[in-house]
Order: sequence, then structure tokens, then C-alpha cells
Amino acid sequence: AWRLLRYGLPSGLQLLLEVAGYTAFLILIGDLGEMDMAATSLAFNVNNLAFMPILGIGLATSTLVGHRMGEERPDLAARVTHTAFILAGGYMLAISALYVLAPDFILMAHWSMVEDRDFPQLQHLTVVLLRFVAAYCLFDAMNVIFSAAIKGAGDTRFVMLTTLITSTIPVALTWVGLRYFHLGIYWPWIVMTGWVMALGFIYMARFMQGKWRSMRVIEDPLIGDSQGTAAAVVHAGEALSH
Repeated sequence: AWRLLRYGLPSGLQLLLEVAGYTAFLILIGDLGEMDMAATSLAFNVNNLAFMPILGIGLATSTLVGHRMGEERPDLAARVTHTAFILAGGYMLAISALYVLAPDFILMAHWSMVEDRDFPQLQHLTVVLLRFVAAYCLFDAMNVIFSAAIKGAGDTRFVMLTTLITSTIPVALTWVGLRYFHLGIYWPWIVMTGWVMALGFIYMARFMQGKWRSMRVIEDPLIGDSQGTAAAVVHAGEALSH
């Protein structure tokens, strides 16, 4: 139970902090007006649908890294991570190209829910916001894969502390820009794009640093005890059979 809390609680708090940051971001944009909020929500909804496979690859990465670390094979854990990033990065680059080259095709299913008089303005604004999404898609894949890898190795506290420190900065920058400088809808998206890019580089640097290679969720003494217990059970069984 202690291990579950030690490694699981920071991971859960990281998710809580990220959701809180995005929620605060949306609240701040909501003050700009109905059209800005509608375009932001639409861009997020489109991106979330495309983002789900990356979360699945991240979960698989975390699981496989944990398995390979349990086998004392950090080299294979690194190989898993690099392979996962190639898959996720290639997918996100294709999605980014789609956002830039064919945004109207992606938004086609949403237009039936918009009044005709609002269609041109919402279309134009959402297309522009999707270009911001296209700019940070690859870095979002970097963020998910490398953070999943180090979490799978047990480095969950670093991920939590990084999220705790960095999640407050974009919210504060957005608030100051909108409240005191009246920078408009593009300013929050510039801030968020920079935030996602920074997280991607931070987690990649942490992974390349290699501290995770020496971490063990189940330490060697415990493994030795469990092996000794298993051996004792086997010997007892052999004695009874004789």
C-alpha cells in the first residue's frame, strides 16, 4: 500500500494540476467573449479526439518501461521509449499537417450546430487556433511519451513537481496579458503553445539525463526476499513429495 501511494499519488496529483491549469485557462478565455470561448472549445475538442491515441501509446510506454526495468534491462526500456516517440511523433506530424492543410474538412461535422450568421467568424477563428495546435502537436507527443517513460521507471515525483511549478506560470502570464494589456484571444494560445513546448523539452531532457535508469519501484532487497521465499516453498514441496 505504501508503494502504491509513493508512486501513484504524485502521478495522480500531476493529472489534477494539469486539469486545473487547463480549466483556469478556459475560464480566463471565457471572459473574452462568447465567440472566443466557442472557438477555443471547438479547437480543444478537435484536438482531444486526435490526442487519444497518443495517450494510449503513453500508457503502453509506461507499462513496458516498468516491465523492462523489472527485468534489469534499462537499455530495452530506452529502446521502447524511442520507438514509442517515433510512432507518436509521426502520427502527430500527420495530424498537424491536416490541421494546417485541411482544417475546414476537420470542422465539417461541427458546422451543423452553428447558426449561419455565426459561421464565417467562428470558422476563421477556429482555423487560426488549429494552427497553434499544429505548432505544439509534436511537443505534446514528446511530453506524453517521455513523461510516461520516466513515470514507468518510478520517477513520478519529478513529473509532479515539474507540473506544479510550470502549471502556474502560463495561467499567470495569461491573466496578466488579458487583464492589464488586453492582448486578446491569441495571447493565451501563444502562452499555452510555449508551455507545451517547454514541458516536452523538460521531460526529454530528464529522460536523456538517465537518472531513471537507476530507479527501482521494487528494490533489490525485496526482490531477494521474495526469491528466497519462493525457493523455500519449492524446497518444502520437494521434501513433502519425498
